[in-house]
Amino acid sequence: MIFLREWDGEEHLYKQLMLYEDGKARSLLDKNEYVPFAEFAPDGEHLYFVKNSKYTETSNNRTQPNGFDIYKMNLGTEDIEQITNMNTVSISSLQVIEDGEKLMYSTSYETSSIEILDLSTGETKTILPESTDYSKAQSPSLSAPRLSPNGEMIAFADVASKSKNGTFQYEIFTMDTEGENISQVTNFSDYAGKPLFFQESNKLFITVDRNFAGRQPDYEYWVVERDGTNRKQVIIEIPDHEEETS
Repeated sequence: MIFLREWDGEEHLYKQLMLYEDGKARSLLDKNEYVPFAEFAPDGEHLYFVKNSKYTETSNNRTQPNGFDIYKMNLGTEDIEQITNMNTVSISSLQVIEDGEKLMYSTSYETSSIEILDLSTGETKTILPESTDYSKAQSPSLSAPRLSPNGEMIAFADVASKSKNGTFQYEIFTMDTEGENISQVTNFSDYAGKPLFFQESNKLFITVDRNFAGRQPDYEYWVVERDGTNRKQVIIEIPDHEEETS
């Protein structure tokens, strides 16, 4: 299992790539290599991930990760291959699609777009909404886009409204891969994001943050039909860890 270990340090936020196997967890990269996204290739032997190349100073005497690109790791040898050469401020999602032949990712610096990279040719297709009227932000954010298993639909989060105090309220939208037929799926009047498609159904798994404007998130998890109907909250109970006694 791959997971991201996150903690806040004196200089910056850390997000370290970790591997859990045989009952033990170990790091795959140094703690200063900030990894916001990682996904297995279909063969289970390779891993694609987003990583920074540097940190830049901010106004509050801290630093933030910068210079992002996409990389590929052979989990057997742990050799790393750099896939892109963007050195960009932000890559805000990553998905392995079409049986590992392509990658879908999004960028969110100044303007947002969805990109599909063909790994064999190196060619990139840019997907933008046909109209920006659906978004109440100055420009669409296209947050956490996810391609459906049949490759016909993209789900993403964007600003659908503003609260009385001016806080953006995000909802889930869908559109086709040409950026057309945009439809709002949810209506939580809060922050709905990180949509995931179920493999063989018309349902989405969604994360809702009830304290989006606050310091500490208050997450809920919901399942909803792709047309917005029949939404149901999923309660996840994590058991207390009990020490083993001999």
